[in-house]
Amino acid sequence: MPLLLTALAVGIAVIIASGGRLSRLAEIQLRGGFLLVAAMALQVALMLHLLPADQRALQGGVHLISYGLSGAFVVVNIRVPGLPLLGLGGLLNFLPIAANGGVMPASRMALERAGMVAVPADFSNSAALIGSRLSLLGDTFALPAAWPFANVFSPGDVLIVAGAIWGLWRICGTHPLPRSLRPLAELRQHPDFLRLWGGQAVSHFGDWVFALTVATSLAGQDDPTRLLAMLLVLQVAPAAVVGLLGAPLIDRFPRRRLMIVADLVRAVAVGSLVLAGTPSMVHLGIASVSLGAMGSLFQPSFSASLPNLVPRERLVAANSLVSASFHIAVMVGPMVGAIMALRLGSAVAFGVNAATFGVSALLVWSARVPDSPAAATPSRPLTALREGLSYSWRTPVVRGVLSVTCLAMLASAVRSPVELTFVQSILGRSVATLGLLGGAWGAGMVAGSIAAPAVAKRWAREQVLTVSVAVVGLAVIAASQTSALGIVVVLWIIAGVGNASGAIAYETLLQERTPDAVRGRVMGASEAIMEGSYLGGIFLAGWLAPAVGPRATFGISGLGFVMAGLVSALVIGRKTLRAIPTPESPESHAEAERSPAATG
Repeated sequence: MPLLLTALAVGIAVIIASGGRLSRLAEIQLRGGFLLVAAMALQVALMLHLLPADQRALQGGVHLISYGLSGAFVVVNIRVPGLPLLGLGGLLNFLPIAANGGVMPASRMALERAGMVAVPADFSNSAALIGSRLSLLGDTFALPAAWPFANVFSPGDVLIVAGAIWGLWRICGTHPLPRSLRPLAELRQHPDFLRLWGGQAVSHFGDWVFALTVATSLAGQDDPTRLLAMLLVLQVAPAAVVGLLGAPLIDRFPRRRLMIVADLVRAVAVGSLVLAGTPSMVHLGIASVSLGAMGSLFQPSFSASLPNLVPRERLVAANSLVSASFHIAVMVGPMVGAIMALRLGSAVAFGVNAATFGVSALLVWSARVPDSPAAATPSRPLTALREGLSYSWRTPVVRGVLSVTCLAMLASAVRSPVELTFVQSILGRSVATLGLLGGAWGAGMVAGSIAAPAVAKRWAREQVLTVSVAVVGLAVIAASQTSALGIVVVLWIIAGVGNASGAIAYETLLQERTPDAVRGRVMGASEAIMEGSYLGGIFLAGWLAPAVGPRATFGISGLGFVMAGLVSALVIGRKTLRAIPTPESPESHAEAERSPAATG
């Protein structure tokens, strides 16, 4: 209740500040108001402990009845904006409450974090239960005890708050997005892009569920760190090889078909882990190889298809949405994967990951994705590969972007393995601090992704890439010179913003500056460079960190990013934007005929 009231207060403040009219609320005609009044009266009776303390069954029944009355109120007013979403949230709350005798199951960890009693003496509508059912829908999140209105809340509560705020905005005539973010909303005019994006977002979420599930399942093994590192190499190395050698397939065959095949192979690979019960290391290794290899076909096919699905003026917004959803998956997926693996078992978590690939394949199948012009005049695989590499090398902007990508990924990989040692020895903190720093960097990347369309209207892609990469480097160098956790958190947020801005700029540059006939091979080369550089950086960090220590290794990583920024400034920073023919125009076909793909 405090969470809902606080969110409503914020929503009303936004309405007033943005010129909405609260007076429009009086124009809404609600039916069955007595249902809502009765439901609230029952909730108040439970909160004030007005019912007999020894009648737990009665109290649980009253709790369920209050939800039933609220649900009836939503049904009779289902056409009111926001109420369908609010009702869905209420249903997600009702299910675990009904399954547990009228009590919402709560995570003991969440209750302790909120400063609440896990097992209260009197009846509580939320408590830690032994053998609870549908616990994933329970109160698994918490506002810390140090915050105002500290409390626990559930996924259903989040939907209830979102529905209430959305309804207020719609009724009061407030635009829910500021002007700078409206390019993201305009992407709804491109349903084929949204289907592809939805498929990728779902599979990315599954990837991170898989990663934490594997880590959890190996926790009881001897030397789990070495085993995890081995699986990482087995996933990254094939991705680098297939990303390069398989790139001609992206221009030779229908990209939509390649993405579907990649999803189905990954679904089978991960699904086989469910059937195995307790998979062996060899089985996990085979699944990792499949995920890496098929991912290196899916991602370039997806990126090469975007310019054919959205107009050029919305390409940055499309890449921003892809980037934001990916980094949200990075932050949320591991948490969900860990909860699933610990509470429901690794088989369920692997099953969820396999299902995400199935959903992705279905969404991609439902989208209309134009084929590459090179598919009509296929050349031999090795000839096509040579043509793609030749185009990448002979085109200054593409060559510069790929060079910057190589340096940036090397610098990133040098820092990543040393972060734990840096946290423990330099910051003097526990392993849990890694989650805080990862969340700070991820939050910065989400913010940078959302802001990218507004940034793109003011600065050229080349300028954004140069400045963004340099900002990441300077933030990492500054972090290497401090021992204060708060300063590092702020620097990591700044670095995350730069990371996202730079990644979106480089992706958009490659898409805009490469004709469709050869775009798949360029994107495949980019994928191979990223994976290969990251793998090389991991090995470099293993030699560098013991020799110079974590602080100096961080500094070297930062210098690598700064060098990437300098390369960007010198090689592509002064290039001016030129008109690129759209894939449908006659000029694009002429450019495709002049490209290496048409001369083999």
